[in-house]
Amino acid sequence: MALPSQLQPGLLPSEVEFLATSTEHVHVVPLVRIDRVRLLSGVYGPLRPPTQARVPLWLALNLKKRRKCHIVCPEWLHIDNLRTLLRSEQSNAAFASVPPFYQAIAKVLLESAADDVPAADDVREALKSLREARQSKVLAGLEMINADHLEVRSAA
Repeated sequence: MALPSQLQPGLLPSEVEFLATSTEHVHVVPLVRIDRVRLLSGVYGPLRPPTQARVPLWLALNLKKRRKCHIVCPEWLHIDNLRTLLRSEQSNAAFASVPPFYQAIAKVLLESAADDVPAADDVREALKSLREARQSKVLAGLEMINADHLEVRSAA
């Protein structure tokens, strides 16, 4: 039996994705000239090819869908950086520091702009391994829970 929505803790995955696309900014390389665009979230542009511009992720995804830009893959999503992060996660008992909303951002970029993510298949595999390493730490931590004191850091 499902709990009423007001009793459900946390956010739904779709809500996390919305927050991530609303708050995260990425660089795009416009393919067409776009004059300044005034939106509730701010003024963006002018966008001139081939100059990179910083825009919210939701706007980058919208422009990508309409074939008006390429999205510049965030540095942390490059395969070398993910492998370094994975090694750090596997070699340390503490959780490695990850970017906020990294799973949601990676998901939308790999779904909507996989052609802009270098080595997208390797990135997917590294993200899966990172998720599994973090989950195993959570499970190991749950087995050692002490009801008197509980402390978990960077468990995003």
